[in-house]
Amino acid sequence: LSPDHYLALPETDPFVGMLEVSLLLSKFAHQHQDEIIAGPPPLGPESSWAEQFAVFASASGFSYTSARTEAALAVLVTARLERYSQQVISSAEQLFQLSQQRDNGLFHQHHDYIEMRLRQEAFTRKFGTREAYARVVIQERPDIRLAAEILRGKPRS
Repeated sequence: LSPDHYLALPETDPFVGMLEVSLLLSKFAHQHQDEIIAGPPPLGPESSWAEQFAVFASASGFSYTSARTEAALAVLVTARLERYSQQVISSAEQLFQLSQQRDNGLFHQHHDYIEMRLRQEAFTRKFGTREAYARVVIQERPDIRLAAEILRGKPRS
């Protein structure tokens, strides 16, 4: 995209990178290929493929700890080892807990990306790369949609 249009891509996020490296997106998409291609799952406790994937990833042992959470843990450990005041230790504990909560919310934060990647993997396995790009990537990737809007002269939504 031209320099005056910036769009942060999910692929640059460390959490997304760890998901991709784990190959769990591909494994899940393979196991549920036809259902993913058919559309959203039936309503239930996990009412989207991304939510079902989050449960699958957790059951498969996937866990993510951000650099922020690692730093917060280091602060907490240091505060305890150095016997800082209870107020400092409590603040460090709160910081660590808040950071863990943010890490736990990353599946929700990247919901759209996970949905797109699951669809891309399922379509690629069943129909090939060309069809996956035509029916999923071109239709759903935010950077491609933005570029199309710019080329068509439509305002960004």
